Amino acid sequence: MSTQNIANERSRRISIAEVLLEREDFTPTYEDDNAVDPRNLPENILAIYNTLVDSNLQVVDPNASIFGDAEENVPNVAGTSGRDPLLASLLSKLVEVQERRSSFDDKISQKEATYLIQAVPPLVKDGTPLSGAKLLAWFEQLTGTYLTGKFWTSSYAFNSLSKLFEDAPDLKATWERVTQSDEKVVAARNNGEFEKAWSLVAEAMIVAHTGDRHAAHRRVLGVRPGLAQNKDKTVAHTATGLLEDAQSKLKLGLWDGIATLLADLEQDAACAPLHSLFGLNLQSDEGLATHSHIVNVLRQYVDKQRALELYGALRCPPVACARPPGYRERRFP
Repeated sequence: MSTQNIANERSRRISIAEVLLEREDFTPTYEDDNAVDPRNLPENILAIYNTLVDSNLQVVDPNASIFGDAEENVPNVAGTSGRDPLLASLLSKLVEVQERRSSFDDKISQKEATYLIQAVPPLVKDGTPLSGAKLLAWFEQLTGTYLTGKFWTSSYAFNSLSKLFEDAPDLKATWERVTQSDEKVVAARNNGEFEKAWSLVAEAMIVAHTGDRHAAHRRVLGVRPGLAQNKDKTVAHTATGLLEDAQSKLKLGLWDGIATLLADLEQDAACAPLHSLFGLNLQSDEGLATHSHIVNVLRQYVDKQRALELYGALRCPPVACARPPGYRERRFP
């Protein structure tokens, strides 16, 4: 294509773009000197733009709006008037179709939702619903792998979640109770906040079918029986015993989780090596500052480890236990 032909074709295509954009200040950019299509066109008009380009549409006056009063007679398209009702109607419909298609692309279809639900691993194995840690892992996998982003754009998709519990009557009953009776869940659904609604539903189902989360946390953090609180030990005695045990581990060089890493890091740095255990240059200000920051972070985690050890060692009162120090309950923003 000659230079003149390229210039003419660019002019034609710019005119079409300006008509669709309804603006006069569109400045095109191109991939190279031989390209004729602007590369900075909005995606929402590309389909219509390509259709009009392929139809060899010739726009004479791109500054004339095709969406104005049909009675005005400003030249716009070769062989027609600028306010041609037929052309205006055609392009208006094309724009509407493209906008609807773009909005549909942002929402999950019923077929897509059905496929996703069918792809979820079964909740019931060998006739027995999952429970305990396996049920928690199932919920985590469900939310993190299958129920993401686009899934929450449809009430149909949210309602289809009930199919996951068809073979687990107890879980299905909890689903129906929470989705129909919980005020926060109902409000979130009515506002179209389906992801928030699911977060609340899942939390209620986990609490109902895996036991109290704080009791489970305490079991995970359980310490040796000799260090745990009993009816003859006060909280102060229990805390002192745990502290002495931690100090003895440090003196004897026994493994103590994060505290062992912190101790090794500090002991190594005290020998003034060229590089730290993390490969930082301790002879430079930047390396030394980064090393200090890492040490401070590890100290915070050691403090949290000690607090959680104490929490796991205390006796749980008959009423619900308080949250452990440093524990942050996950809530939907």
